[in-house]
Amino acid sequence: MATVFQALEAACLQRSLDPSKHSFIHKRRPVDLSATFRFSGLVNNACVDLVPNENDCGTQDESTEIRVCFRLDMGQRFVWIGCSHSSLWSILNDLATAHPE
Repeated sequence: MATVFQALEAACLQRSLDPSKHSFIHKRRPVDLSATFRFSGLVNNACVDLVPNENDCGTQDESTEIRVCFRLDMGQRFVWIGCSHSSLWSILNDLATAHPE
C-alpha cells in the first residue's frame, strides 16, 4: 500500500524539490504523511496543495512542542521534548542513544 509520503516524494521529484522541506495541505489542514491513502481521510480526486514547511517543526499548524515521558526498568525517567510531527521511531532512537542500558 502506498503512503501519502510516497506521493509527496513523487510530487517533489517532478518539481525538483526536497520532500523533507514540503508537505501536503488539504482544506487548510496538514495531511498525515505516514498514513496510507485509505486511512488518510482524502476522498477520490481530492485537491491537495504542495506547500513548503514554514519552520523546523513542520507546518505552522503543527509547530506544537510536545513532551513524552518514559519510565525505564531501573526506575529512571526519561523526558523527550520535540516537535509534534516527530515519529515514535525517532523518539525511541533518541531514548536508546541517551540510555544505552
